[in-house]
Amino acid sequence: MAIFCERTRTAYVPMPKIASTSLKYLFWRLNNGRYPTTAFGRFLDSRLASHHARRKSLRLHAEGGYLTVPFEPLDHLPEDHQSFAVVRDPVHRLKSAWKSKANPKRFRHDGSAAALEAVGLPLEPDFATFLRHFEDYARLSRVIRIHTLPYAHYLGETAGNVDRLFRIEAIGELEDWLSSRAGFPVTIERQNKSPSAPREDRLGALEQEKIRKLTAADYAFLGHLYDFDKAAARL
Repeated sequence: MAIFCERTRTAYVPMPKIASTSLKYLFWRLNNGRYPTTAFGRFLDSRLASHHARRKSLRLHAEGGYLTVPFEPLDHLPEDHQSFAVVRDPVHRLKSAWKSKANPKRFRHDGSAAALEAVGLPLEPDFATFLRHFEDYARLSRVIRIHTLPYAHYLGETAGNVDRLFRIEAIGELEDWLSSRAGFPVTIERQNKSPSAPREDRLGALEQEKIRKLTAADYAFLGHLYDFDKAAARL
């Protein structure tokens, strides 16, 4: 489901682990004209919303019009609108999913902890363990599955299904584009950060080959935008 914004004349196609929370918050604020732009402002707004019994969902991923769903053709895009998506290096997207989602808190929240432990999988795996048993983690844990589904699941058979692709590594280009379309400065505030506590992420030759296989389809989908060997060298 694309997220439409009249002020920027855009339709944004969200994908997990690629700034989707930050962009949903941005478009919520632009569309509703009341979402604060600072952490203190968000806190104050939530207090006021509670005091006045106004509904303001902090679970924006479950809000109508802001859902992340499998690809749906953009057949009825207004003539002056352009569609876009944000992409990132597939290896680093997968590693980010491990860092922020493969932990006891997340597994207990999505109800998969007991099932994972029943088959002998740790709830806080190092990166190598996560990759070796990726299929089981993705099968048993919804949070892992939805955050690692391939690009084609969200964008369809070709990246050409949207008008523009922006790399998260150059997010300033997206801000400039949105600003030019809106006629005023648009800044994307980062909403989620991966845990800062260090976790073992060294990979052996077998895990390097496994991550190559897991991301091959996404590298092919994105074409010249990213290179596996360059990404693997930075792991």
